[in-house]
Amino acid sequence: MIQHEARRKEEEAQGLHVMTHVHLLLLLCSSLSSAASASKSLVVSVRSSVLEQLGRETTLPCWLNPPQSAEALEVQWFRNDPLNTPILLYYNKKMYGIQDASYEGRALFGLKDAASGGLAAGDVSLKLLNVGIEDEGDYTCYVSSGQHSDRGSVSLNLTGTGTTPHLSMVWNEENLVNLSCGSEGWYPRPKLQWADHKQILTPKSLEYSKVSSGLVSVHSWVLVPSSSEVSCSVGLSDVDMKEARVRLEIPPPPDKQVVQSAPGLVAALVIFILLFLAALALLGWPYIKKRVFQKKGKSEGNQAEENIKLLPEVEKAALEEAKKHYVDTWTCLKDISILDHTTTMGLYMMTHVHLLLLLCSSLSSAAPASKSLVVSVRSSVLEQLGRETTLPCWLNPPQSAEALEVRWYRNDRFDTPIILYQNRKMSANKDASYVDRASFGLKDAASGGLAAGDVSMKLLNVGIEDEGDYICYVSSDQGYDRGSVSLKVTETGNTPLLSMVWAEQNLVNLSCGSEGWYPRPKLHWADQKQNLTPKSLEYSKVSSGLVSVHSWVLVPSSSEVSCSVGLSDVDMKEARVRLEIPPPPAKQVVQSAPGLVAVLVIFILLFLAALALLGWPYIKKRVFQKKGKSEGNQAEGNKKLLQEVTVEPTALEEAKKHQENMKRLEEVEKAALEEAKKHYVNIELEDKGNPHVTIRAGIIRDKNHPNGKAVTCLTAIRGTPGFTSGDPGTMTILKKIEQGACNDTGNDEGHKSLNLNFF
Repeated sequence: MIQHEARRKEEEAQGLHVMTHVHLLLLLCSSLSSAASASKSLVVSVRSSVLEQLGRETTLPCWLNPPQSAEALEVQWFRNDPLNTPILLYYNKKMYGIQDASYEGRALFGLKDAASGGLAAGDVSLKLLNVGIEDEGDYTCYVSSGQHSDRGSVSLNLTGTGTTPHLSMVWNEENLVNLSCGSEGWYPRPKLQWADHKQILTPKSLEYSKVSSGLVSVHSWVLVPSSSEVSCSVGLSDVDMKEARVRLEIPPPPDKQVVQSAPGLVAALVIFILLFLAALALLGWPYIKKRVFQKKGKSEGNQAEENIKLLPEVEKAALEEAKKHYVDTWTCLKDISILDHTTTMGLYMMTHVHLLLLLCSSLSSAAPASKSLVVSVRSSVLEQLGRETTLPCWLNPPQSAEALEVRWYRNDRFDTPIILYQNRKMSANKDASYVDRASFGLKDAASGGLAAGDVSMKLLNVGIEDEGDYICYVSSDQGYDRGSVSLKVTETGNTPLLSMVWAEQNLVNLSCGSEGWYPRPKLHWADQKQNLTPKSLEYSKVSSGLVSVHSWVLVPSSSEVSCSVGLSDVDMKEARVRLEIPPPPAKQVVQSAPGLVAVLVIFILLFLAALALLGWPYIKKRVFQKKGKSEGNQAEGNKKLLQEVTVEPTALEEAKKHQENMKRLEEVEKAALEEAKKHYVNIELEDKGNPHVTIRAGIIRDKNHPNGKAVTCLTAIRGTPGFTSGDPGTMTILKKIEQGACNDTGNDEGHKSLNLNFF
């Protein structure tokens, strides 16, 4: 029996093998026949190209056009050569297990779209699971009815997105940094671009490498100044690039002398400040304690007075808060006379009234709606800033809402609705901030809208101020119901920016900043071994409401560190950097022994003090001896000078005689001037257009004297009355002027003393 069963299976396998070869032979003959062999009643349509990411599942669309059932047809999918083992073989209304081994368990029929009817509607698409690089290429979809056949080719293109670029840096000479950028896991070969805040940078090197899986890695480096901001971007296209940025602030090694002299001074200064603060604290504590307690007592007294003054306002606020919970429950409290807000009452009574209002509200809302009117909502909706969103709200079970009242409002603003639908039309009474942004929407693509009870609200251009709770309120003549939807808004910020500044003790101050987030993001530091605790983590908010985050850590100058920022642990934006910056040698030595420097300074100061104390007697003696000699020499010099003055009295007598002669000369000059004034004659000057002189306010001025300082007839001007007698030289000049014979050679060098330029 067992042998018979084994023989039967072997015969079936042989028969199947023969049938496969026959089928392939028929297929080959079909392919060699003319293209016109395909009947118009059997036309295959395909999507020529499909793009998919590595590791995903994909569908290669193929269908009959016009649609017809393919259940009774033969369908094959194969790569390139039709004689190859098929990827998928469908024949006689069943699938055959003869497949290319590399596609085993990964190839099956798929649907070209969600509305497809599958084989019954002529959809013969191929679905591939877990696609890899080796799956890239052309696929043929072949359909045959036995009499007619047709085929189409689909090209499968694959992509793989690699890691965020990884920056590394090594200190170079001449204040430059060798900045490297690397990324891996790409397919096909990606682009890499360097840039600073001004321009695109040309890399010194750009290298690609491929691992056994076929994925590509890229590496490049540039030389940049030690103080600069640089970005490295890697991607398959210019649109979707992964970027890493870093800001460098690494100063050159400091001067050795300055570094060596600073630690001792700093240590001494710190000790002095600590001692001063300790003394100040001990001496001033009683006074400070007394002032603080006095101020505290006054503050508590003032606070009590303010609380008493604010009591009426608290009561009023409590009443308003109570009214917020009052919805269709006024009849429950209509007989409570103490609700008049003008009546004065204590905070205690107001609290009881508030609780009573809440109780009545809860009693009235316990069964607010008819059983035939039930509102269902999606409790929470998450949307990105600036997008449009829909807050789902619908009647359950479905019923028409066209004749009902629908109201959307926020929190307690019932009377200022966002949407108000009454009497089968929209009302214009809306919250101003939602005008032209709020309307009815559809909770899903299959929704029938108001006619099917879908009263969802669609919001356009969602902003931070839109975040919060929204009430969907539906009312009929028999009852009402409501539901609350919470809208949460998010915004993804930019890639973190790393900045670094050289610190002491072979450490680097590494900062990480990112902006444009909402709500507040998480920031996470890590090295290759563990998570790092930041020295600082600060958040700031701009006027738009978006949040920026900044943090910094101290890390060794040779380390690899990452900073990740995101709204959740799943989708974080990361920046990584590898530091390889050796410390300056001079700084290393100084930092290794700051205590020795301080001791050395103190020792020098003590040595100078001892030297001063021991050498003072000797210095004092030498100074006084020198001073005594100097005073003796000065006395002897004065004595000699006195003797010289006494021995030669003639010099003093000569000086007295000279002074008397000068006084006598002044008297003679004064007498001569008085005599000259007696012969004064008023002369009126006549302007004859002489080019060498000019007259201003009765005074002669030279314009251009042709012969230096010599007095000539060229610089003379006629006056009235004139001279009738005088010096012969002067009279000669006058005669020449009278005759018109004056020229630039008519000066008399012997009469340069003539000071009269008129006659």
